Amino acid sequence: MLRGVHNQYTPGFQWDYSATPARPGSRVGYAANVFFLFYPAPGVQGPSTVTVGGFSFSSGYNVSRNSVLSPSDTIQVEDGEGYWSMSAYYPNAVMDGSNPLYEGIACRHGGGPGNGINGGRGVVVFADSPAEARPDEKINPQASNRLISSSLWDSQKRAGSL
Repeated sequence: MLRGVHNQYTPGFQWDYSATPARPGSRVGYAANVFFLFYPAPGVQGPSTVTVGGFSFSSGYNVSRNSVLSPSDTIQVEDGEGYWSMSAYYPNAVMDGSNPLYEGIACRHGGGPGNGINGGRGVVVFADSPAEARPDEKINPQASNRLISSSLWDSQKRAGSL
């Protein structure tokens, strides 16, 4: 079990690998594209629909690999940081500090202050397996444009491609 304050990227960041029932896996540092690819079964959590920029996005449950329209540019797993960091949850994935419950891709590799909440680049793995490091504005929604990266998250590309 690893616990304690780690101030390198986020002041007051608390490591917690205790997997308590209230917050299992909190702050583990890796996440999955939960809203679009791995949403909990309907018996566990009801389906969810959000509207962003006039487009409606519905949560995906039991998404099959062959239903992903563009595996080479659909985010599957990534560096994660947020309220519950095992999930990179698209509607709350803004990493510019405008959402206190951010669930986006942590941009903590390289770069310096002012490049998103953690600076630098975030590492993503796409549905067809390649990994890539990208800056915040090329992977996470931005407060000024929540649709800017939706095609990377949404396996059905409801708001169109990049």
